[in-house]
Amino acid sequence: MNEELKKELELLGKSIDEKIKVSNEKLTEGVAKSEDVVDLKAAIMKDLTPLMEQFTKLQGQLDVAETDLKKLRENKTTKGETFKSALLKSMEANRESIEKYFEGVSVKGREFDLGDLQTKADMIATNLVDDTTNHIHIESPHRVPGIVFDPEHAENMRDIIPIGTCGSNAVTYPQETANTDGSGVTAENVDYGTSDFTITQQTALVESITAYATFSEIMVDDFPAFASYLNARLPAKLLSKEDYEILNGTTTLDGLLGASGATDFTASSGTVSAPNEFDVLVYALNQVREKEYKGTHIVMHPADVRNMKLTKDANENYIFPWVKVLNGKASVDGVPIFVTTAMTSGSYLVGDFKLGCQLFQRKGIQIKIHDCDNDGKVINGMKTATITERLALAIYRNYAFVHDTFAASVTELEEIVG
Repeated sequence: MNEELKKELELLGKSIDEKIKVSNEKLTEGVAKSEDVVDLKAAIMKDLTPLMEQFTKLQGQLDVAETDLKKLRENKTTKGETFKSALLKSMEANRESIEKYFEGVSVKGREFDLGDLQTKADMIATNLVDDTTNHIHIESPHRVPGIVFDPEHAENMRDIIPIGTCGSNAVTYPQETANTDGSGVTAENVDYGTSDFTITQQTALVESITAYATFSEIMVDDFPAFASYLNARLPAKLLSKEDYEILNGTTTLDGLLGASGATDFTASSGTVSAPNEFDVLVYALNQVREKEYKGTHIVMHPADVRNMKLTKDANENYIFPWVKVLNGKASVDGVPIFVTTAMTSGSYLVGDFKLGCQLFQRKGIQIKIHDCDNDGKVINGMKTATITERLALAIYRNYAFVHDTFAASVTELEEIVG
């Protein structure tokens, strides 16, 4: 108990005892009057009033303390609750009263109270304003890891071509370029048939594919995700360029579609009515097979694959001869279609990619970071990332591949029918 209050109670008790004693003495002496009882009651109430007021004040303070303690316990059980979530919770708890309030209906004995929410000054100053200039939000935003960007080729040509290594700037290999077969049944004491072979050394030159990107040191320091972004983005771009080079080639690197690459489509004997893209691919695979190769892949642009899937007959029924689609991957005559935008729309390439060619790496993909800008200056706080690879494509067997446009091949098949 408060010491000051204790002393006041003791003094009050003594004062009341004295007043009662005086009243008892008057009663004993027989001189007490009715007015004396009224005066005694008034005197006692006068002494009690200040004490009752102080008690009421202390009781109020105690109630406030209990309320604060209750809120503190609730805050501990809802650790991390934001002003926004607490506000929504309070409004939900008082939904009925709020709705009736806005409808103009008085709810007797019931009030909704949002005052329980503890709105600290710093919360109001920093969290309750959507400041687009300083990027301040009511709640901390969820950050998606990494950097979002459009993808490159989902699959690369090197995925279907054997890969080897080389230790020079060129790859040489002996290739049979002509032969005469003298094999046959031979009678006794008769000369054997003569088989002649022409072997020529072929050379595939190593070519470099490179790129660079310049960025500031501050970006690297303040944006850790940027390094991993470059490690993913630069190789993806390089491999997309590699796909183009494998197919089309350059002055130093022969591509599969170039003059030294695949053979042209040739319609063999046979008949086919109303030829379409399906028929072209089946004939092309047969052309490869007639050269004793087995087609492993068909390379096509996604638009051409789409058109094949949507081909219909005269009755608007979809046509799926020789075609199978499993998990979104299509195949023709059992040979999977390799879909890539590196192939020009309207063209195709079929072949034996296991035996027909090989990719040689003189230097694998390498990324280096240089402490300078692209002009070699080191005083601008810039960095330059370079990415390089050196490779050669050896096309061993031209007859392992067939390439043409669908339009030209369909025309040839129509001439057979004619």
